[in-house]
Amino acid sequence: MLIAVIDTGMDYNHPDLRGGRVRTDIDRDFVNNDEDAMDDHGHGAFVAGIAAANTNNGQGIAGVCPGCQVLPITVLRRTARVRQTVEPGALSTQPRPARRLSA
Repeated sequence: MLIAVIDTGMDYNHPDLRGGRVRTDIDRDFVNNDEDAMDDHGHGAFVAGIAAANTNNGQGIAGVCPGCQVLPITVLRRTARVRQTVEPGALSTQPRPARRLSA
């Protein structure tokens, strides 16, 4: 299952999110208007870890769905303030491979 995490982005180099867990081929950053949703705050990576962190790796936490993948979508700045230019319908124009959303 693919879970879209709509937040500050995602640290896809985090040990708990390694191993193909993060879909960087279709991620989106609406703050910087590019396709690199690397987390520069940490909150999005935290949320992604709760959802899908690796288990039994001796690091961090265990996610509630360790077999799931996560799709980072950045809509929050480093200060965790919502980017004003992201319209509510903006996400509906993107491909929707995710079956679950976390915002």
